[in-house]
Amino acid sequence: MNNNKYNEYVIFLIGLVVFLAAAYFGYQKLHYGFNFIDEGYHMTESWRLAQGDHLLDNKSGSMVAYRLINSMIFKGNPDITLLGFRKIQYVLTLCSLLIFSLCLYAVTRTYWHLPLIFSIFAFTGLDPTGMIANLNYYTYPHLFLILFLSFFIIGLYFQKPCIKYAGFIVSGLFLWAISFSLLYLSSVVLAPILLYIAARTLPFRSFSFSLKDLIIVLLPFTAGWLLFIGIFAHSFIPATLDALFSALSTTSSSTEALSASLTGTGGYIGITAIFVLLFCFLTKKSRGYLAPVVLGGVSVLLYFIIDSSFFGLIKPYYNGWLGRPMWFSGLIIAFIMIFWIHIIQKTVRRKSLAWTEELIFILLLPVTIKSVCTIFFSSTNAMTVLHSAIPAVAALAFLFIYNMEMKKKSIWLKFAVIVFALAPFYYTTSWADWRFTYFDVVPTKADAVIKEGFGKGINTNGVYAELYNWIDKAAAKYSDEDDFMISYVVSPMTHMITKRRPALNDTFICFSTRRTDVYAKSINEMRRNKREPAIAFVFQRMTMLIPVSLKKGNVKFISPQFKFKWSNDPISRYIKNHMVLAGQFYISRQNDHVILCYVDPQLGNIKLPADK
Repeated sequence: MNNNKYNEYVIFLIGLVVFLAAAYFGYQKLHYGFNFIDEGYHMTESWRLAQGDHLLDNKSGSMVAYRLINSMIFKGNPDITLLGFRKIQYVLTLCSLLIFSLCLYAVTRTYWHLPLIFSIFAFTGLDPTGMIANLNYYTYPHLFLILFLSFFIIGLYFQKPCIKYAGFIVSGLFLWAISFSLLYLSSVVLAPILLYIAARTLPFRSFSFSLKDLIIVLLPFTAGWLLFIGIFAHSFIPATLDALFSALSTTSSSTEALSASLTGTGGYIGITAIFVLLFCFLTKKSRGYLAPVVLGGVSVLLYFIIDSSFFGLIKPYYNGWLGRPMWFSGLIIAFIMIFWIHIIQKTVRRKSLAWTEELIFILLLPVTIKSVCTIFFSSTNAMTVLHSAIPAVAALAFLFIYNMEMKKKSIWLKFAVIVFALAPFYYTTSWADWRFTYFDVVPTKADAVIKEGFGKGINTNGVYAELYNWIDKAAAKYSDEDDFMISYVVSPMTHMITKRRPALNDTFICFSTRRTDVYAKSINEMRRNKREPAIAFVFQRMTMLIPVSLKKGNVKFISPQFKFKWSNDPISRYIKNHMVLAGQFYISRQNDHVILCYVDPQLGNIKLPADK
């Protein structure tokens, strides 16, 4: 073994140790944080399909058909828990990283840097934002994007027909899966089409991509949708149009919101762009032992910029809850913009691309398309770029260590470049992911463990644990397993706690984002389909703990969304007119945070008078 090979092996082992340590702590992280809101929504909307509801009963169902995948998991394992779903996501993350790494190695024949650059994802999983480590419309597309690119580059770089076409066919299946999990990501199908056009106009030398290759990639995508639409044509198309018009009419998916998001994140993107350009410049100019010292100094400075939100000059993103991950997202956005400007410049000047630039081109094409779509449609806007982070980080690493200036330099210098370039982002993102349990307490204060039911094994705070048990006991006392239930506002996890199917076609009931007539139609549809609830839980405010300070671990409850006593919305009217109070849960000692339990005295197993 020559000296260079030995050094590669040593660095690989160092990276592997870091990766395994991150994986261990990432697994432990899965046990912390219980979420009544978004994670409950993802789970309930999938579980209800396993119980007999139809995907297209909900107007958003056509947009997020990943629920069918989750419903099959529920059917295969009816007793699966929330922690079990998180573990599946965790295992899929590790498997996708392994497949992606093997495919990159097969193409580049280098491996030493892979465990190190992917180590953060062994901790965060497929959701580096630190919100929901579960299988949903953010993590599934990330997973399928990785697998699409893994097999696509095999098809591009291998000449043996059986391997080449097998790679293209499998990549086409995952291309369809991306769009199936989140419909508006069907636009990612443009990636191979644009690559075909680019291959006709740019002097690519490391691979070829013919019209026949393009057709083979697109065939599984086309066949998948033709089959699905053929089965559900009568309801899929109207539901899709309805969901699309609804999405485009909301402020979160408007052009103004997109512009506002980019303006609000401009500081993050601008500073990280300077950082990327500075690192590229320093790797070219620095010589000898001075290079790591200079790069290390820049890295330390960037850490303090991230930790202090540029010394207090930049408003922390999303009220500070997602401030640190936003820097990581800013890094990826800045890198994408810089790379495409570089490619345009080279094209105008008629300069050929290096093989690494061609590989980065392939990796970033679908990443860019997907990121633009999610920024436009998602309420977290630019933060969603992190759901394409795994292939983006691989491309960034190639930029730093395989450019012409670094090609002949020491492998230890390349190792130092990767460490100093990524460490500030990796550490601060991981720290935030650990501290922000998505509206629960920080792990060190999660002193209660849910012992039964869907939440079994989750560490949470004492109030959440008591509320969980109260909801479970109330449902068991006043209803049967085949009864229907209403829970609002924004408290869909109660359906998973009680295992009672939703009476309404929407479980994310929020009066601030839905028109009154929408819920009036839902009530009418509920009664027409004979899904009247036997029990209802009324949360007058969302059960979410807002971080006051991530560093100190201080949290507070969100303000009330409505007052049930005076509310006149269609759902409240129905409950007041058809159900009776059966119990109350007091969260605060001042009695200003109360959760109400109502039951139907005829449908529910009610024993009056109500207990309090």
